[in-house]
Amino acid sequence: MYVDDLCAYTAEKEYSDGRIEGTEIEILYHMPGLIRFKVHKNIDELHAWTGIINNIIFKGRETSGTTISYTVHDMSDVKVEEKRHDLELINEQILQDLAP
Repeated sequence: MYVDDLCAYTAEKEYSDGRIEGTEIEILYHMPGLIRFKVHKNIDELHAWTGIINNIIFKGRETSGTTISYTVHDMSDVKVEEKRHDLELINEQILQDLAP
């Protein structure tokens, strides 16, 4: 399986890291097995955000079943240093989960 578009909200296919023009989405980085993106959207603390976050298109390399796992982290109220540390821990956990 491979990524065919990192954000299908746009007419152009997105393959690279960075802010996606016309959206609130920024692809922080991606590599085989891992995509990390950020949504630049302020949500009032009295409200919840429901709905689609991003629309990523995957294509299969062969005909078989595939499982995709994902995790959503709300880091809006965390200080920058804490975010950096938390992201490092999250990345370590994700890489451990992906290890054979």
